[in-house]
Amino acid sequence: MNIGQEKVTGVYKIVGGKKTRCDILESGELGIITGINAKTGQVIGLPLKDFKYQSFVKPMIVATVNVKKEDIQKALDSFMILNIEDSTLNVTFNNETKEITLSLMGELQADVLKTIVKERFDLDIEFSNPTIIHKETVSKVARAKAGYTRVSNVELELRPLPRG
Repeated sequence: MNIGQEKVTGVYKIVGGKKTRCDILESGELGIITGINAKTGQVIGLPLKDFKYQSFVKPMIVATVNVKKEDIQKALDSFMILNIEDSTLNVTFNNETKEITLSLMGELQADVLKTIVKERFDLDIEFSNPTIIHKETVSKVARAKAGYTRVSNVELELRPLPRG
């Protein structure tokens, strides 16, 4: 999908939940790019021939958003906006308990979300009751080797254990 050209107005690295302005984001770094109309998971930049996008995003935790009672509606509205920007959040609201829950990749994403919600929506939030929704286990012996130079090598072997 070609959305045309847009101007990037800011590039920020996210390190330890803190946002720092920068000029370059390297592969593997978390960051925020402002000024363009894009969604999480959307490929941006020059099109590459034979490029096939594959998403590896699978939230592993469901957590409850803790916010002051008087701020529940504002928090829900804020998370609905964030859910549009990143649909992997899977924001839900329980009318009976008045609880907002969402899916997270882990603690780092929770820290980033706290910062974003504070900066964009002026809300102080915390997360509680984290529940693992996805867990993988080794089913058979697997081995791998990797090396950077003749000096720097690693070998890894994973073996299944009895459940528990």
